[in-house]
Amino acid sequence: MTVAALHLHRIDEEIVTRARGRGTRISPSDRNAWAMQQGDAVIDLIAEMFGVDGRDLRKPTRCGLQVGRVRQVAMYVAHVTLQLTLTEVGMAFNRDRTTATHACHRIEDLRDDPEFDSLMDAVERTVARALRYDRGEIYD
Repeated sequence: MTVAALHLHRIDEEIVTRARGRGTRISPSDRNAWAMQQGDAVIDLIAEMFGVDGRDLRKPTRCGLQVGRVRQVAMYVAHVTLQLTLTEVGMAFNRDRTTATHACHRIEDLRDDPEFDSLMDAVERTVARALRYDRGEIYD
């Protein structure tokens, strides 16, 4: 699958509200539970943004190249935008830490393509705003 095969879909306020609700029920003081909820919120948003089924992103199997790539994007965004550790990302996606590390490295390598980099910028901004995060700071 080429990078150009990934296209963003519009998401509406209802989707953002639903994902935001999934990601804000638990205080960050319970770090593992909070990380799982943040992961669920990212999965919901990324699935909608790329037009894939969120259940496929949660499956322990690879589910094909497109779903696998979208899962890698979601893992990368969870790590970079929401500042989850790679262990937390792996846990949230029912994967090992090394799988999360591989996903982040793969997406970082793909960002050398200006078109993909622009797409990732849009994804990161959307997730940051939807989940009330921007560089680790909570919007009020």
